[in-house]
Amino acid sequence: MGLFNKMQIEQINAAAKKSKQLAEPKKSMMSRSVTTELNQISENVKEYFKDSDAELITTQEQLHNYITKMIEVGIGGIDTETTGLDRLKDTIVGVSLYYPGGVEVYIPSRHIIPIFDEPYANQLTYEQIKQELQRFVDAKIKLIFANADFDLAMIYKDLKVDLIENCFYDVIIAWRCLKENERDNSLKGLYNKYPLKGKGDPMKFRDLFSPQLFPYCKPEVAKLYAANDAKITYKLFTWQLPYIKKDNPKCQNHKFEAIADLVWGVEFPMIEVCQRMHRRGIYLEQSAADMLKRKYIPKCDEEHKKLRQMVQELMDDPKYTASAKPPFFSSMEFNPNSVGHVKWLCYDLLKLDGGKSKGTGKEILSTFDLPVIKQILKCRSLITLIGTFVEKLPNNTSPDSRIHCQFKQMGASTGRMSSAEPNMQNIPSRANDIRHMFRATPGYVLLSSDYSQQEPKLTAYISQDENMIRSFQENKDIYSFIASIAFNKTYEECREFTPDGEYNPEGKARRTEAKSVVLGILYGRSTVTIADQLYSHENWSDEKRVKQAQYVYDSVLNAFPALRQFMICSQDFAKKNGYVETILGRRRHIPDMTLPDYEFVPMPGYLNPDVNPLDVTTLNNGNEIPERVQRALYRELMSYKYFGQVAKRIKQLAENEHIKVVNNRFKISEATRQVVNSIIQGEPNWLNCPFAVNSITQRCVT
Repeated sequence: MGLFNKMQIEQINAAAKKSKQLAEPKKSMMSRSVTTELNQISENVKEYFKDSDAELITTQEQLHNYITKMIEVGIGGIDTETTGLDRLKDTIVGVSLYYPGGVEVYIPSRHIIPIFDEPYANQLTYEQIKQELQRFVDAKIKLIFANADFDLAMIYKDLKVDLIENCFYDVIIAWRCLKENERDNSLKGLYNKYPLKGKGDPMKFRDLFSPQLFPYCKPEVAKLYAANDAKITYKLFTWQLPYIKKDNPKCQNHKFEAIADLVWGVEFPMIEVCQRMHRRGIYLEQSAADMLKRKYIPKCDEEHKKLRQMVQELMDDPKYTASAKPPFFSSMEFNPNSVGHVKWLCYDLLKLDGGKSKGTGKEILSTFDLPVIKQILKCRSLITLIGTFVEKLPNNTSPDSRIHCQFKQMGASTGRMSSAEPNMQNIPSRANDIRHMFRATPGYVLLSSDYSQQEPKLTAYISQDENMIRSFQENKDIYSFIASIAFNKTYEECREFTPDGEYNPEGKARRTEAKSVVLGILYGRSTVTIADQLYSHENWSDEKRVKQAQYVYDSVLNAFPALRQFMICSQDFAKKNGYVETILGRRRHIPDMTLPDYEFVPMPGYLNPDVNPLDVTTLNNGNEIPERVQRALYRELMSYKYFGQVAKRIKQLAENEHIKVVNNRFKISEATRQVVNSIIQGEPNWLNCPFAVNSITQRCVT
């Protein structure tokens, strides 16, 4: 009898075959189907760019001569092609250049032959490209970018050339200042819409290439697409420039003078600030991160264990019954982050009153004074803390033990800065142990600072409200001061603590109400939202909560008449112009502000009452709603006090008179709440400059 039976021998042979496969060198990712796809890409690119004059740079001498001419001109466009958008892990494949009067060129560096995974011949090395691009720095040539933050980062990382001082213009940033609500802010989208007046065919990268296949394209093919980017970047720049030159009629006719100052004085200088912050990064102490893991992960496990015990006790308690089947088999499977699990527990098993929405968010659950609900929120908080900070941040460090996140200088439509990959602007202010993961490099100091009440100060300055300004002049807490005037109480009665340090719950409640209203105005929150924030813990009806919130809202605005007037004037300006402006002239377009409350559209079957069958001149207007009819219907709908009346009449018009009514009042309401928010929130980059906030403070207190 042998050592192994037949089945065992088959298993051994299968394992040996697998082992042999693992030991063999990996074959190229290029299969026959992928090669076919590359060939199709090549044909598409050649056809699309058949009229291109683009040239390929294959020697350092060629590049040297081209850059010499570019330096003589003194300005040009530049762009990079990369293996992806991760500025730390991806790499440059090639660089494109263009100068006015010249021809666009592409400098391939790391294009790879399919199947063999070997570089194509006649490509320049990073070192050769570096030597020539460094001449831009030495000659102080002006370079035009599209998304400079990315290209600057990639060129600095891979080619070791710092082109920050050469960054003269960014067509994407400039256009976001001119028209931040453009639907397509891409280079090709903007170039087609404006310089080409919509007559072009703006094929984007993804329309022609698969990102993972671009490095495998032949340089002769890649040049057609890539070189064109540098050229249209410069062309778009020349089209935009008149609109942000204060002495140009195009700038003056559109009243873009303030935007021109914003672009040249704030946003373009911010490119360097964001770039240097990204490069510098922030050092994360791994030992501190490991300590937090040892602290919070066992704590989270322990709190989860307590929660499961609580859930099991409730499930076993005969006084709690549920008609719906539980979405989990036992409490061991209960997930506090699962909407279905929490909703079943709260509303099916415990029969809690969560209103119509039966929500499972923190704002709803925190209104239930039950141990199991508090435990759910506690577990959620720990899960978020661990997932977002304790585990995620250490995993985002580079080999230098630093986090190099991206800082987006216009990360929001208002112009507010944001950060990503990871977001370093959401570190909890009170989570000191999380903040302690970050350390200063030896020989340096890590400084943390914040501007005190910058938004209320801005509001006081812009509205010129005497009461608000007086609060800063007297160095008082703004929210306690607002509460004292709004509620006709003394200032001390509206403080969280008395002068001798004793806790004052009534004062804290008044201050909280005033603060919620002021921030509600600044952040565009509705009265309903303010009511939920202030009174969700009260056992009141929704109507009473909203009524009380409206009372507080009106009390604050009545106490600060200039603030109310500022809101009214800002809304009137937005209705007239379709946008609002900040102090520095940054615009936020809010087109819904210009909409009429109601619009009327004829439906199939509608007959114009002004059509006279005997008058041929009226027959062409058979399906038009006369202006007099629209005005009458508009007045009628505006006269109704209740939404139900409006809804009923709209239904009647559709069914009986074949008139469709477009109700824009919700859109207008949402837009109205954005007005003040856009004006106040639109200055963050400016506020990053200490002199600016100091200036506002001085104007408020003097």
